[in-house]
Amino acid sequence: MSLLAPLFLLGALAIGVPIVAHLMRRATRERVHFSATQFLEPTPPRLDRRNRIEHPWLLLLRCLAVAALAFGFARPFLREAPTSPTDAAAARHVVVVLDESASMQRSGLWPAAFDRVRAVAEELGAADRLALVTTGRRATVVFGASQWDARPPAERASRLDAVLADRLPGWDGTHLDAGVELALEELDAMGETGPAASSVEIVVVSDFADGARLSGLAGRDWPDRARLRLDAVDAVAETNAALHFLGWTTAPDGTRLARLRLAHDFDAPREYRVSLRATDDARDLAPPLAVTLAPREARALTLALPAGHDGPARADLAGDGEPFDNTVWLVPPAERRFPLPYLGSGDGADPRQSFFYVSRATSGWRDPAMTPVAGPDALAADAPLIIVAAPPDFATSARLRARLEAGASVLVLAHDAALVAAAGALAGESGWTVGPAPERDDALLGDIDFRHPLFASFADPRYSDFTRVRFWQRPAIVTPPGSRSVAAARFDDGSPAVLETPVGRGSLVVWAGAWTPTASQWVLSTKFVPWFQALARRAAGGPPPPTMAEVGDPSAAGLGAPDEALARPGIVALAPAPTPRWLALNVPPAESRSTTIPLDEWEALGAPLSLASNTPDAAAEQAEARAAVRAGSQAAARLEAGQQLWRWLLLATAALLALESLVATRLASRRMQASAAT
Repeated sequence: MSLLAPLFLLGALAIGVPIVAHLMRRATRERVHFSATQFLEPTPPRLDRRNRIEHPWLLLLRCLAVAALAFGFARPFLREAPTSPTDAAAARHVVVVLDESASMQRSGLWPAAFDRVRAVAEELGAADRLALVTTGRRATVVFGASQWDARPPAERASRLDAVLADRLPGWDGTHLDAGVELALEELDAMGETGPAASSVEIVVVSDFADGARLSGLAGRDWPDRARLRLDAVDAVAETNAALHFLGWTTAPDGTRLARLRLAHDFDAPREYRVSLRATDDARDLAPPLAVTLAPREARALTLALPAGHDGPARADLAGDGEPFDNTVWLVPPAERRFPLPYLGSGDGADPRQSFFYVSRATSGWRDPAMTPVAGPDALAADAPLIIVAAPPDFATSARLRARLEAGASVLVLAHDAALVAAAGALAGESGWTVGPAPERDDALLGDIDFRHPLFASFADPRYSDFTRVRFWQRPAIVTPPGSRSVAAARFDDGSPAVLETPVGRGSLVVWAGAWTPTASQWVLSTKFVPWFQALARRAAGGPPPPTMAEVGDPSAAGLGAPDEALARPGIVALAPAPTPRWLALNVPPAESRSTTIPLDEWEALGAPLSLASNTPDAAAEQAEARAAVRAGSQAAARLEAGQQLWRWLLLATAALLALESLVATRLASRRMQASAAT
């Protein structure tokens, strides 16, 4: 028998209280009163060796009650006898999680991992079962327990060798939590489809690079008697240098600059050379850049793409012995530049006109970059967005209608009845009119649909306050019954503020009022430019497609490239000429860290680490000892919770106290009867 909280046994020292009480006699049992003693002071009885225990059976009951109570609080439990292999009918269930991430590309890791998996298979007996799970960004069962069972015991290891012979490490990130999660599911399936297991174990074979993800194991409930064994493999070179992409920027002269990060974990200074090359013929696009790093230093670099080079490029690092992360593939972001036709008075220097605020709002836009164009030839160029601020004539209205049906967006600043009627004609509906003038001088935006794409960026409560934007000159737009227009926003008097109507493949957006300070505070508010940019980006086809991504990034899967092209670093062609598009795929930066995950991180996640874990951590022995103590404490707590012997001890305490009360009552009754008789 063992105790979960043995310190509570100190409460058994309270047994001395009833013993002392029984030894002390504060008065004789028979008292004789006579006059000579009434002037004497009573003295308490003294405890000496001649005192005898009074009522020993009552004392025994009281001592037993105190001892049972203390023993119950100590939470005793019975240890389970270990099952020997000779009398155990159950088998061992083992799932091996093999790391196939990009960091396993380092020299010597993959052959060592192969040997570790083979060693685990060879140590199993004929009744044991094994499954193999591989993990990178995703986890996959490549050799199930059913395949293991289907082979004779002598052929199982060789069959596992054949499965591993066709596999190579990939280029994804290291998601060890996904592999362990799938291994736990496989253990559950093995328990349901085969004999009961005497022990279950997960063996993780990996380099345990510091960039591996473990967060998915937080709060995980581990099966009883489960153990997690960490089997680390060592690379030939324990240090590494890496080149990573940080982002794009533009020089004042318009030159595209690629920002890179060069880092290494060598304990001594080291010289490197970074080259910018074309991907088609590997010719240098610029002279190589020589860099000397201090011990364990990281530095940001910029490489300028030559003028006229709009295609892919690559940055190569020389001076490092591990080449898997020494190349960064580069594709500059595509520039979307469009004219912005403006039909109306186009004096960009007059702050009383809407064109003045349209010009300043679009200044500095990078995606999409739009240049406002006013005048009679504004519609000559093809543009995804057109602004109408003056009633168009019949021919212009027909051209606008054709542009709408072809997929363009038209924004009508309807500040009078003529523009409202023109908007109805563009929508292909008759009966668009202006109602009676509002009774109030000003209005606010009252009802806003934050699910609408034009207002979705303001859905966060921190940005959804439009109560400070007042509107003075606004027509009360009335649409005919059955109109296809939808109000994305309304004024607080119920009249539409922003209407949208689908026309062909395009969209007609109507804003009730002009974009001038005399009409409203809209163009002077902080909401104006983000709203206008959301409209322009939506008209241009949405956010720009990415040109840079990491291998395994889910955002790259929906771009139309085949899966095999997205499985390794390089340049992926997304669209052919005349408007080619590319995507650059690179190794996840976290894979370049050569340091290992501390065992403390596994312990903090509650993983039941096995003492057989082999990791290169310097404090591995202490961590394993702590893991063993922790595992023993967890097992003891589970045993005690299942047995709950303390409940029976508390019941025994209650029974002893009840019996003690009964005996004490009987003794007191006899004493009273004896006193009455005398």
